[in-house]
Amino acid sequence: ETTSTRSLEQVLLDRGQALFTGRIDVVLGPWVGALHLSEGQIVDARVGPLSGEAALWRMLLPKAPRISVEPGRPRATGGAMLGRPDALLPRAAERLALLERVADNVGGLERVWAIRFDALQARLETLPDGIHPVLRLLDGKRAVRQVVAECPVDDVLALRILGKLLAEGILVLPDTATPEPVGGIIDVEGGLEEALT
Repeated sequence: ETTSTRSLEQVLLDRGQALFTGRIDVVLGPWVGALHLSEGQIVDARVGPLSGEAALWRMLLPKAPRISVEPGRPRATGGAMLGRPDALLPRAAERLALLERVADNVGGLERVWAIRFDALQARLETLPDGIHPVLRLLDGKRAVRQVVAECPVDDVLALRILGKLLAEGILVLPDTATPEPVGGIIDVEGGLEEALT
């Protein structure tokens, strides 16, 4: 079964009640997260660099991600079992409420930001390297929720980075963004500093 119309929360509640055993895959941008369930209990969660509850919280962030469900044998795991979805989801809601409060500083989780390249270039040397994973996702199309979901850094840290970029005047609404540099789109994969020199 594959779906992109239901939230992961709904799918987990249904599978937990049905005592489902198998795997649930969740697409988050470049990553495919995996949840392994045994008789309705989540025994393992992994997405990108995250595992355990941090991975579960990240997979729950998108409203209707692409999800595929595959029944099968339970996966042996060396980690601690996470537990039943109906017990875990209230904690996930608390985490989301925290993220929403932090995201209010950058216009909320549904706000879309673009990069003002001249401001970025002017401040690049004073910005820490840790901002690069967040910069790569600011394309003027992704909402803050999606940027945080697809970012390899901690979700609260990603929101704080966005707040710093906004305070520095580097983030603008997409229709007010300055044109990209003459060389085209900055290739942040090849090193942001190198691309801007």
